[in-house]
Amino acid sequence: MRKDADMRLAATPTDAAWGSRLAPLDCWTRPEVSPGTKYRLLALLPVRDRQALLPACLDSLRGAVDGVVALDDGSEDHTPRILREDPLVVRILHRQRRDLAEWDDAANRYLLHQAVSHFCPEWTLVIDSDEELEGSFRDHRETLLGAPASVRAYAFPLVSTDGERISAPIHLPRMYRYVGDAPFAQRRLHGLPIPLSVLEQETRLLSIRFFHHSGTDRQRRERFEKYRVADPHREFQDSYDNLLRPKTVHPLLPPEPELRMDDYWIENAHRPRFFTGDEDGPTRNDRSRHGDRFREAVALLGEVMIERVVLKERIERRRYRVVHVDVPSLSWEVEPELAWLVEHFRIVRRPDELAAAFTRTWRSAVAEAGETLLLFLHEGLERGLFAHGVRRLFRDDACRGTK
Repeated sequence: MRKDADMRLAATPTDAAWGSRLAPLDCWTRPEVSPGTKYRLLALLPVRDRQALLPACLDSLRGAVDGVVALDDGSEDHTPRILREDPLVVRILHRQRRDLAEWDDAANRYLLHQAVSHFCPEWTLVIDSDEELEGSFRDHRETLLGAPASVRAYAFPLVSTDGERISAPIHLPRMYRYVGDAPFAQRRLHGLPIPLSVLEQETRLLSIRFFHHSGTDRQRRERFEKYRVADPHREFQDSYDNLLRPKTVHPLLPPEPELRMDDYWIENAHRPRFFTGDEDGPTRNDRSRHGDRFREAVALLGEVMIERVVLKERIERRRYRVVHVDVPSLSWEVEPELAWLVEHFRIVRRPDELAAAFTRTWRSAVAEAGETLLLFLHEGLERGLFAHGVRRLFRDDACRGTK
């Protein structure tokens, strides 16, 4: 047992990619937790000034998870005391308080992921401090933890609550098998909360709900004001007016007695971030040209796994950076056309949508990328980046009829 549970969290080589976004922070580990203690399922909880909702959030996790690792993002209320006094919380990271405009949700989630490596968990569950996990999770916990290795993540319906009314669900991935050195989205706000290396076909959509306390008039206004300050230039979302509209119109029904586990396609976790509309992509006239070059590029794309490549950042107006999700240190600067193609691949996912997506928008993007796209993919093949993930993404009949 350590004599002093307060310490500084050591940096790892992986942290270098985040630069100054991972400022030094204090780490408190519960004294009675023995070094090397292993947990099957740990919850990751970022929190700031949530003394009113935090106890209910923690209560919803009792019996569901083996422990909680929390990140206190500079709270000024009783949040730190609540965390330390709750025996379910095994580790707390403390960041100095910053202005809300500096809120870095992506860095916070990455720090939480790194902090649980001390406990070697099998799974991690991501939850926010204004949410509660449905109690039926406890009934199905062992089934979920015992899933075959081909299942690497779970998505849950998240509903806003207002008394006995709820909103229509949105489906978000919130639980994943823990792998220490995993790549995460570095987008400051509204990023994917699980590793980028987890594929949609490795994710299952559950019938167990997350309840989000965001349905009352006051809560909607508070969320709107928070994001108005956190994202003043609408860098991460075009508008936040949707937060002000009432959505809790459905009755709150009891949990489903049987666990449903469906295939999952991320319908609202991947949104266009860098190219927000058709005006940023190829024009309508472009879509009717370069048919031969389009077929050539699509044939080559069929030999690689473009799912392993993500658009990371805009370097300048006409240059973007893409990275390989399994090897984040490997990155390339690309032209806008290829960046557009990479981003839109992650928006259109259903196999029956792919052919329509090619005809509608991707044809000119591939054509305009031209030699840049072919050189990029050739270089990837030369380096063996895609050797472990080769499969046919696009069948020949998906390209028939293109002009």
